[in-house]
Amino acid sequence: MSLFTSLSVSASGMGAQRVRAELLVENLANAETTRTPEGGPYRRKDVVFTSESQASPFSSVFQAQMEANGVKLPYLVIGLAVILVLILFVFTKLPEVKEPDANVHGTEFSMKVFKFSHVKWAVLAEFCYVGSQVGVSSFFIRYARFVAEMPEKQAALWWGYIAMVGFMVGRFSGTFLMRYIKPAKLLSLYAVINIVLLTVAIMAKGYIAIYALMAVPFFMSIMFPTIFALGIKDLGEETKIASSFLVMSIIGGAVAPLIMGLISDKTGSMQIAYIVPLLCFIPILYYGVKGHKIIPIKE
Repeated sequence: MSLFTSLSVSASGMGAQRVRAELLVENLANAETTRTPEGGPYRRKDVVFTSESQASPFSSVFQAQMEANGVKLPYLVIGLAVILVLILFVFTKLPEVKEPDANVHGTEFSMKVFKFSHVKWAVLAEFCYVGSQVGVSSFFIRYARFVAEMPEKQAALWWGYIAMVGFMVGRFSGTFLMRYIKPAKLLSLYAVINIVLLTVAIMAKGYIAIYALMAVPFFMSIMFPTIFALGIKDLGEETKIASSFLVMSIIGGAVAPLIMGLISDKTGSMQIAYIVPLLCFIPILYYGVKGHKIIPIKE
């Protein structure tokens, strides 16, 4: 409790005692009064105090702690699972995977891997994908409130129980469809669909815009593994180096939301800010159409 809070409590108590003393004096002074301006005898007055609940620093901290306790158990379970997996990897001897053309390229870490055009486009596509995924989900609650005045709790439930379930279903269904459709073609098709959905989300109002945005995760679900697999294809020993750059490209998830926040602050519209993930799907579309193709290197 701060100094000013303590002084406020003390002042409130002193004020209550002052009121009690004033009424006591008034009762004594009118003890023998038989006629008041209202016409009847003077009636003794009593002080009745009531309490009011106020948001104090302690109550705020206590409430926050109670909410935190509600999510501790799931994260403890996740943490223990990660530790068990780590222990498993430590005590399990994994074989080193070598491709047939493992000796074609060098093993030293260098930027030379970017001489392969499909690697360059894969890193860019992965950067844009992670940026769009994080951007779409991070601002959904504010977006839903902006376009349809949806309560925050309802928006959170919709995103968690509908959009994220759609993401999971999309991953399984997309894997099934790749038996009949080439991964690059399916990637391009899903990128086009997401561009259309985000256009609707930016242009429309109300629940139509929300439905369009909630459908985006379904078509995003296959993008990360598909881009990754196409990006490291036929690289031999340099597969490891290319993989490291693809993993590092997830930094896009820190860049896109920042740009979206700046656009929202400047325009006052959370809806306009979703043009950022829309633009992110354009390089992904190009990668699926042309950028994934392997161009032979002349040495």
